[in-house]
Amino acid sequence: MTGGLGNALDAMAVFAKQANDDETALAASGRAVTILRDASVGNRAFLPDLAKALTNYGAMARDSAEAVGSLGEAVGIHRDLAAGNDSFRPDLAASLDNLASARAEAGRTGDALVPALEAVEIRRRLAAARRAWEPDLSGALHNLANRLEDAGRARDALGASVEILGLEGRTDATAAATHRLLEVPPEDRPDGADDLIAGASTGWAT
Repeated sequence: MTGGLGNALDAMAVFAKQANDDETALAASGRAVTILRDASVGNRAFLPDLAKALTNYGAMARDSAEAVGSLGEAVGIHRDLAAGNDSFRPDLAASLDNLASARAEAGRTGDALVPALEAVEIRRRLAAARRAWEPDLSGALHNLANRLEDAGRARDALGASVEILGLEGRTDATAAATHRLLEVPPEDRPDGADDLIAGASTGWAT
């Protein structure tokens, strides 16, 4: 019953956020986290719900230390769950991406790289095992490219963009990667970038 209330409050928070009632959303989300944290102490089955609520709270408390802490806790839960069940590895990667973005928005540029890199490594392994995961890898690489650029590692960001263009399918990350590469002179692009840009452009045209 208590866990059900926590999930209901979490859903209420999302609806309130969509209605631009930020105050109600944040209050409901915080309450959901408290309830689900208590529920998970006695029943680990509530841990995925707690991680979801923490992720939502982090999104609603953006640009704050609270957001970073909440998303870091979600990463810890998903890491624990993934250690015993590989089906939670995509959730861990998503949590790491969220944490990287939150740290970047909070001005913690260097700290943001660590979870972004780990998210990409997880996504690479998932995509190697199943091609259907490639769009998620593309998104994680896009996030990593942004974090690398934030950290002043523009050349490495271009490398991540090239990797995106080497993946099958076309996503928003593909367009962003193409744009990033076209912003620099051809002589400054990584080897093979121009051929991949041409291929990506053809893909968008079709």
